[in-house]
Amino acid sequence: MEVNAAKNLEVIVKSSPYPVIICSSKDFSINGCSASIAKILGYTSKEIAQVTLLDILTETSYKLLITECQNKN
Repeated sequence: MEVNAAKNLEVIVKSSPYPVIICSSKDFSINGCSASIAKILGYTSKEIAQVTLLDILTETSYKLLITECQNKN
């Protein structure tokens, strides 16, 4: 059941017309994204898989993100 849920989520994210990124809260690696966010950021889907969320956020944004993730863990 969990495998199907993960596959369904992947299909939903990749086909979303909205900018969506799924990343790890541990190392901020990008685990999936919609084609629209890749296009907005100027990456191909292969390129975006090789960067982390910290590579594409401003310094202020990623500091807030790190703080929020630490508060939830």
